Amino acid sequence: MACIDHLYCHAIEEMRQVTTRAGCEAALQWLVEHYDFLHVAYFASHLPKGRIDQPYVLTTYPAEWIDHYRSEHYQEVDPVLSVGFASLLPVDWRQLAIIGPRQKQLFSQAEEYGLGRQGLTVPIRGLCGERALLTLTAAASDREWDERCRWLMRDFQSLAYHFHDMVLRVEAVHNPEIDLAPREVECLRWAGQGKTAAEIGIILSISERTAQHYINQAKQKLNATNVTHAATKATQLSGYYMNRKTR
Repeated sequence: MACIDHLYCHAIEEMRQVTTRAGCEAALQWLVEHYDFLHVAYFASHLPKGRIDQPYVLTTYPAEWIDHYRSEHYQEVDPVLSVGFASLLPVDWRQLAIIGPRQKQLFSQAEEYGLGRQGLTVPIRGLCGERALLTLTAAASDREWDERCRWLMRDFQSLAYHFHDMVLRVEAVHNPEIDLAPREVECLRWAGQGKTAAEIGIILSISERTAQHYINQAKQKLNATNVTHAATKATQLSGYYMNRKTR
């Protein structure tokens, strides 16, 4: 597990150093090589104002597969897109309902083109209402994939947001200013570390009810579904990190 945690930290550091689109593409390849994936793909839509194209795609998929996918209009029937964009949690491709000959053909041909029989798609919900997906594919048995998915789901719910933040930064896409009060920052920081509202109240010498109020306020401002989501989204803010000094 220590080796996996080290890889996770290394991945974040790699992304923070990227300054160009070519660097983003190299980051995809880095994930492929170090996490032993066959391919990684990033797809974003409804991005905020910037110099970025709509939609925005980065992928290690073979060019032949991309051309074939487009020519067959598979985006119209691809459950990875429809389920991924509707989900809050990572989607294991084995959970997808493959209905009808077109979808069966899609997955059969994807494997023929070398995408692999296993896939995990991580949804990303941005600060400006944008949506993105980070998809990981691998050649593994169901048993092997079960073992990998346990920690892949844990790590990539965060790494996907770091990748998204990297793309927005490189492509000069600007997030809106979201101003968290000092107490909201403190409470969210402690909550992100697993502290309860009661424990945070003791640490900060405030009531449990007040601590919970600050956490709820931060979640609302960040349009987050839970504390972990709020802490992750806070790190996306341009010029804002959870370890900043409170005002």
